[in-house]
Amino acid sequence: MTIDPQNGLINRRFGPYILLSEIGCGAMAQVYLGALPCAPKRMRFVALKCMHQAYQTNPDYVRLFYHEAEIALGLMHPNLVETWSCGVVQGRHTIVMDYLPGVSIGSLLSRGAIPIEVALWIAINILNGLSYLHEKTDDMGNPLGIVHRDLTPDNVIVGFDGTVRILDFGVSKCGVDVDDIQKGMMVGKYAYMSPEQCRGCNIDARSDVFSAAAVLYEMCTGHPAFARNTDIATIEALLNDEIVPPNRESWRFPSFLSQCIMQGLARNPDRRFHSARAFADELATFVKLQGMSDTQRKCQAHIAHVCRDLIDSESNRMATATMAMQPYMPSIDDLISQGSSQPPDFTNNAFVLGEVTFSKL
Repeated sequence: MTIDPQNGLINRRFGPYILLSEIGCGAMAQVYLGALPCAPKRMRFVALKCMHQAYQTNPDYVRLFYHEAEIALGLMHPNLVETWSCGVVQGRHTIVMDYLPGVSIGSLLSRGAIPIEVALWIAINILNGLSYLHEKTDDMGNPLGIVHRDLTPDNVIVGFDGTVRILDFGVSKCGVDVDDIQKGMMVGKYAYMSPEQCRGCNIDARSDVFSAAAVLYEMCTGHPAFARNTDIATIEALLNDEIVPPNRESWRFPSFLSQCIMQGLARNPDRRFHSARAFADELATFVKLQGMSDTQRKCQAHIAHVCRDLIDSESNRMATATMAMQPYMPSIDDLISQGSSQPPDFTNNAFVLGEVTFSKL
């Protein structure tokens, strides 16, 4: 599906939302910045993930799309992008998520070296989000067995304020049912998946630990541990090539931190950290021993330094969006005519999307 100014949908209503601009495009869907008029002079900015038109009638892809939403709707953690609702909006399968102004780790890496303190702040927050994900239970206290399976630099957003959030649960595993949906589909990215995931073996939370270590390795060294020119070469590197420890690339790199990263990258899952929480605790211990402090502020300062153009662009985007939304903003008289002088309450995370709706309750 393509939504662009030429077909007249940008700056027009899309269900209860106004589509403002495209902010991303993936293999399965495009993502748009949208706004929801909430009350006089108030709006809520959201990200709307809309399935590509080519997949709209493919049952397997539609099931996978809503599988992502089903998992995400049950999650609420400061290190995960929150999903608010999903359903069919004007004939299009759509997921509505929080909008976080920021930059992906992948984009951040393309702008130069990331200081170790900043890399550690980001990594610990990633691992905290993964810990919540892995430890999530149902209402009876039974583990859900969620594994992200696609943790990459492009699937982590670092906000301009230094907050860190994981996104994209499209290939996440919750129990075993999703495997039937995903047979024959590419799941995850070779350069960041664990060896056992690459081989198609059963995986658990330790697979995400490996992926997190691969992301941290790249932030600390400036290059990926396994990515090569072709998929076959990348798989060969992932499964067999020597992994050069960060402290062998630079004698200044702390040996303890290098050991932590290499333990996370152990090809045998039994030799890795047994959980994301254990990995995070080890990194937090290193941060404390090194006397590092105020790491979120340092992360924010680093982003302000290397992403000034993106921050300015975001500021302009928000100003333009605010102007574009003025014709749609409800007045007090509008609210009174609808039977209440109170602005709508969205604290229960429920939005009416269109013909079909699933929401947080």
